[in-house]
Amino acid sequence: MDGTLYSDRFLRTRVAWEAIRRGSLRDLRTLRNRRDSSSDTAARLAAEARILIPVIRRLGPRSGVAELLDRLRPRTLIAVSDFDPEARLEALGLRGAFERVYAAERYGALKPDPRVFHAALADLGIPAAALLHIGNRADTDGPAARAAGCRALILGRDFASFGELGDLLAA
Repeated sequence: MDGTLYSDRFLRTRVAWEAIRRGSLRDLRTLRNRRDSSSDTAARLAAEARILIPVIRRLGPRSGVAELLDRLRPRTLIAVSDFDPEARLEALGLRGAFERVYAAERYGALKPDPRVFHAALADLGIPAAALLHIGNRADTDGPAARAAGCRALILGRDFASFGELGDLLAA
């Protein structure tokens, strides 16, 4: 979900400035090392709450995201992220748009490992072909979804904007 629903173009710079403003370079290091398997989950969540979430709240969702989610409401929408997305969805004002959320870290491996997708498919009781994953990283999102037998569309590769994605899905 990171970078798909909100723009990550200037996120790192803004997070760094927020950490400096708050005098919390330790939080910045924690956030930068979050994909490291030895990272401390409690420290990461605390750093996200202090630094990342306020920045995401100020950024807001990408243009067209809220409108597309409203259009898709008749369908079951889920959020799949490497890390627990609840606070980020809340900061974006999008928590209510998703019926369920899945965090890869809860299943023991981050994307491109497909475990989080296998868990979502089992939980929803749907075949893999029924799940379309919308992601922003061709190196992790696409391979994880495809390894689970799901389809994937990647922002910047398969569509350039959420308006364009809406048109693709309507076709």
